[in-house]
Amino acid sequence: MKSPPGVSTRHESKKATLGPFAMLLQVPEQGYHLETDAEGHQWLVAPVQIGEGFRARQYPPFANINLHRRFARVGFTPVRIRLFANQFGALGQGEVLPESFRVGEKLSFWQSEIAEMATLLALWDLVIQRDRNELSRYLLWRQNPTTVMLRLVSAGGRLIPVGVKRVEDKGLERTLNDIRDEHEAPVQFPHDTIAMQGLNDNSDFLLRRWTFGDPIEPARYYVHREINERLKGHVNPAVLPFSQGDIYFFPDCLLSALYTLFAHEVSGRTRPAIACRHCGAYFIPVHGSQKYHDERCRKLAYYHKPKSNDSSVC
Repeated sequence: MKSPPGVSTRHESKKATLGPFAMLLQVPEQGYHLETDAEGHQWLVAPVQIGEGFRARQYPPFANINLHRRFARVGFTPVRIRLFANQFGALGQGEVLPESFRVGEKLSFWQSEIAEMATLLALWDLVIQRDRNELSRYLLWRQNPTTVMLRLVSAGGRLIPVGVKRVEDKGLERTLNDIRDEHEAPVQFPHDTIAMQGLNDNSDFLLRRWTFGDPIEPARYYVHREINERLKGHVNPAVLPFSQGDIYFFPDCLLSALYTLFAHEVSGRTRPAIACRHCGAYFIPVHGSQKYHDERCRKLAYYHKPKSNDSSVC
C-alpha cells in the first residue's frame, strides 16, 4: 500500500506502535465527500469503494500522541469534519446508504463523538489541574445514604455549570454561540444533554477510598470508566508471526485508536511501555535507549547472545 509522501514504510512501521498497542490505518486518496439522503441526513462518504479503482495511503495514528485532542477540537461544521476525515480517515462505524449502496458515516455521528471526547477531556483537564471548585459544580455528594452523583451539561463538548438546565437558558445559548465557527453557517449540536448518574456503582469499596465532598477522585474514576467502556471489545490481541511472536493489541478502527491514545494520556506515562528484549515483560523505560527492564535481564541477554564461530587455526 502506498505510504504518505516523504514517509518510508520502515519509518512508518516503527511509529505504528505505542507500547503494546499497534495500528496502521488507510485513508482514501480521493478523500471524502458529503451526501444528503432522502430524509435530509448528511453523510460522509468515500468516492469509491474497494474494487472500484480504490487507492489509499497508509499512516500510523499513534505517531501523533495528541491526535485524540486534535479530534476533540475539530468542531462541528461539515467542512472541518471532512478535512479531518481526509487526513485521518473515517471513524470506523460505517453504514450503508440505501440510495447509493455506499458505506458512509452520518455527520451527526461524528458530531456526537467529537462532543463526547471533548466533554471527557474537559473533565479530565479539571482533574489534572486539581480544580476542586469547578469540579464541585458537576459532582454532587449526598448523605444518608452516602452517594456521589455526576451531573454534566454538555454543550458541544463544553461543560456547563449545574445550574444551567435547558437550551433556552441564557448561559447555554451564549456558550453555543461562542463555539460556533464565525465563518460557517450555524449548526445545532446533537449532544446538548444532561447526564446524572451515581459513580459508586453500588459499591462501598469506592466510597471508602474517596473523601466525602472531594470531587477529584470521583471525576478521575468517571473518566477512566468511560474510556474503558469505549475500548471494551474494540482492542484485540494478536501474535505477530513475522516479529518473533510478539503480542500486540490492535484497535479495530480510528475511534478506538483515539480512545487508546486518551487511555495512554490518563495513565500518566511520559514514555510508552515496551517489552524487555530478554524476558518479554512490559516496563516503562527510564531513557529512550533502555532495552531491558532490569540489570539481571541485561546480563542474561549478553550471556546467551549467540557467539560467532571462529574457524581460524592458531
